[in-house]
Amino acid sequence: MKSRYAAVIRMLVAALPLALGGCAVVSFMVASFVPEPKTPAAYELEPNQCVLIFPDDMAQPLSYPPLKRMLADGLNARLSELDLVDRTVEYEKLRELTRRTPTDRPAGGDQILGVAEVAETLGADTAVYLDIREYRLKDNLSDPVWKGHLKVLVKVVAADGERLWPTDQLAGHEVVVTTPLHTSESRHHNVKLTGILADLMVDKVARLFHAHRGEPERAGILD
Repeated sequence: MKSRYAAVIRMLVAALPLALGGCAVVSFMVASFVPEPKTPAAYELEPNQCVLIFPDDMAQPLSYPPLKRMLADGLNARLSELDLVDRTVEYEKLRELTRRTPTDRPAGGDQILGVAEVAETLGADTAVYLDIREYRLKDNLSDPVWKGHLKVLVKVVAADGERLWPTDQLAGHEVVVTTPLHTSESRHHNVKLTGILADLMVDKVARLFHAHRGEPERAGILD
């Protein structure tokens, strides 16, 4: 049986020069067996530190809390799986703190804590701020046609307030994920689509912090 397989392989190899030409064979072999080069990390988090994932818009807080939890829990898990950080702050601790912190600035009242101050308060060395700028699931609320869209501006700041990354983009590094146009009559499709957007965003944001190959796999996400 082994000799039969070996004979088939020898026949295929012998046929390649006729089908592709000498140089083409080399190109074919290189493309088939040499792995795609890795894209380096845009920024490397300090592996021995505690990191806070802070998903929201400080100027206009997001009105749909589940998305913030999905992003924070998902990215916390991914950073831990990849051993990119020592520890992460549980999202529940962030939620409890922001619940106690006023969301406006009444006369004589306490001021809103900044991202760096929140990180310091919760014992984190660094905060990854996901500034949620755009989040929508469809263009027309009465239309069964859906098209998910989520845009965040990513910033990394130290607990002492120092901007760590990016230093050349004041607003932050833009990351956008979308889903294909599709229809659904399900009453719970908004939750499912939000989860898909959050997963896609977690994939893309995590890739900013470690070397990787290719793009996240998106096939079949709406199945």
